Amino acid sequence: MIRRICLMAALAILSHNALAKDWTKIRFATEGAYPPFNMTAPDGTVQGFDVDIANALCQQMQAECSWVKQEWDGMIPALMGRKFDAIAASMSITEDRKKVHDFSVPYFNSDIGVLTRTDAPVDEKSIKSAKVGVQQATTGAAFAQETLGLTDVQVYPDQGDMFTALRAGQIDAAMTDTSIVLAEEVAHPGKVAVAGQYKTGETYGAVYPKGNANNATLDKIFQSMIDDGTMAKLGAKYLAA
Repeated sequence: MIRRICLMAALAILSHNALAKDWTKIRFATEGAYPPFNMTAPDGTVQGFDVDIANALCQQMQAECSWVKQEWDGMIPALMGRKFDAIAASMSITEDRKKVHDFSVPYFNSDIGVLTRTDAPVDEKSIKSAKVGVQQATTGAAFAQETLGLTDVQVYPDQGDMFTALRAGQIDAAMTDTSIVLAEEVAHPGKVAVAGQYKTGETYGAVYPKGNANNATLDKIFQSMIDDGTMAKLGAKYLAA
């Protein structure tokens, strides 16, 4: 998800060094509403690319992995309030966010895709006057408004509402991670299509409390999962080509 700008810098002064170095239990948070990266199964459990990555990390650490579903806007405040230990929710790594918390090594590269209805395509010129949907507090929302200067932007609480609005004709286009719009195109063939993408060079990472003693250990495991092909295998399982 091109994932989201949380203006929580004022909370960065809080310390998170109290967690033990040797974890036997790790509480991860995810949104559960950002398929195929994270979604909620019919039985209420979370699944997806982010979830499998974190579960694999816990397995390598021989730690018990548990999950907390957290709405996106409250994700960082809840981490800083120690509701959970880390976040695996396809959050884009930005310099502003680094001021508030730490990131893992990047585990996914992403750009911003544009999804439109097949009966009302939008191109690079017409998007300037189109009604464009974005998800609140995301880097995609910031890119649409601040970088592209779009003025008719409709903000949605989650991507499901945004895509529903697009199919219903309430907006002309939706902007979010390219992998997400590709998956939506596959899920609704003939109704929506990817019109293009903007190369932003964004990367996703897991999120840790600022300065926590466990961060370096987690990073080593994440890097080993990249090096041994685990990340690539999970990407092939979940993500559209």
